[in-house]
Amino acid sequence: MVVEPLEALGHLAQAPVEALERLVRQVRGDLGKGVVLREGPALLPLPFRDGRRGGLFYLGEALVYECWLRFPERGVEGYGLVLGEDREKARALATLDAALAAGVGVEAILEGARASREAREAEDEALWKKVNRTRLEVETL
Repeated sequence: MVVEPLEALGHLAQAPVEALERLVRQVRGDLGKGVVLREGPALLPLPFRDGRRGGLFYLGEALVYECWLRFPERGVEGYGLVLGEDREKARALATLDAALAAGVGVEAILEGARASREAREAEDEALWKKVNRTRLEVETL
C-alpha cells in the first residue's frame, strides 16, 4: 500500500524512535544546520462534545512534547508533536517534516512510514485475533 506524504508523519509518530533516528541520519546532511524555534512540553485540552446536548466540554489535558525547527539553508521548517515527553521522537519528526518539505529523502521517509503502518496493522490484527477467541455468542448463554 502506498503512503501519501501528508499521512507519513502520522504513521511515523507511532514508529520506534530508533527507526526514526535511522531516517534522520539519512536526510540530516542534506538539510544543513537546524535552528530550534520552539521546543518543550505542553498541555493540550481534550475537547468532547456532549451527544445529547451538543455542548462542548473538556475531559482534561494531555501532556505532549513539541518541537519546531527551521533549516535556513533549505528555507524549510518542520514540526513534530508526540504524546508524552519523548523529546527525541518530537525532534526526529520535526526533522523528517522539514525533509519532506525540502524534498530530501522522500522515498526513504515514505518507505519508513509504510513499514510503520504495516507493523501497526499486524499488531492490531494479532490483538483482534486474541479478542475474537474470547467472544461469546449471546444465544448460547
